[in-house]
Amino acid sequence: MSYARKLLIDGVEIADVIIPDTIDEIKPFTFYRCYSLSNIVLSTNLMSINDESFSDCIGLSTVEIPSHVSSIS
Repeated sequence: MSYARKLLIDGVEIADVIIPDTIDEIKPFTFYRCYSLSNIVLSTNLMSINDESFSDCIGLSTVEIPSHVSSIS
């Protein structure tokens, strides 16, 4: 299992993120306070998005969740 976890510093000014296909889980608070985040492309292998993964991402208005994601908590 490969996962994304708190890799970004709070408040980093990043607008676009592509989650690579090697990632199947996004851990809590991974993108916490990334206020400028406005576009994210999720991994085709993503299975789980944990609670508050995108907490306080005020620039992120929509996220297209692949149909194969089996857990959003």
